[in-house]
Amino acid sequence: MYVGVTGATGKIGRWLVRELLDRGHRVRAMTRPVRDGFWGNTSPAVAELEGWGAEIFYADFADDDSLARFAQGIEVLIHNGYHHVNEDHHPVEWTYMNILATVKLYEAFWKPGGKQIIFISSGAVYGRGPLYEEERFGKVSLPIDERTLTAPRGLYAVYKSTIEHTTVVFKTVHGIKPSTSLRPGSGAGLGQLLGYRCYDDDGVLTGEI
Repeated sequence: MYVGVTGATGKIGRWLVRELLDRGHRVRAMTRPVRDGFWGNTSPAVAELEGWGAEIFYADFADDDSLARFAQGIEVLIHNGYHHVNEDHHPVEWTYMNILATVKLYEAFWKPGGKQIIFISSGAVYGRGPLYEEERFGKVSLPIDERTLTAPRGLYAVYKSTIEHTTVVFKTVHGIKPSTSLRPGSGAGLGQLLGYRCYDDDGVLTGEI
């Protein structure tokens, strides 16, 4: 399959790319042209992706044309990226760059005949989690699942929750049948299984979990 991955230089995205390549898929990895991102300089991650054999594609959620070009020709879209900005200080920019841009990306993928969307959501849609919200959750233990009541805290969680529903719309209305969303949780979820790498502002590998 020809798979496009957004957020390909991120903690989860990079290892999704590696796993897909190891399984013999062709991967188009989306990264922003500006290398100094929220989590530090991404140049080492881009070089790592290239070394693994991924096709690097420069695009940005602020550039509709670049999103449309990224979506052309791929069969599967794994949407893992988002636009980093202080959501509390810039709520309009956050909403435009994440929620609206994702709908535009999905449309650009669906219209030429895209086959499957997998959205990497977040355990943040549940709220702060059972350790901090015992009044709402009660004394429960992990794992919580998709049937657990969601109560997003902050626009990051709202974005993740909204795009989960958007993914369902493109599945039920637009016929992209196998599409789904996954909710990795920090510490107890996907990141623990795949491993995290952290880079400082100069692009130096500072740690690996």
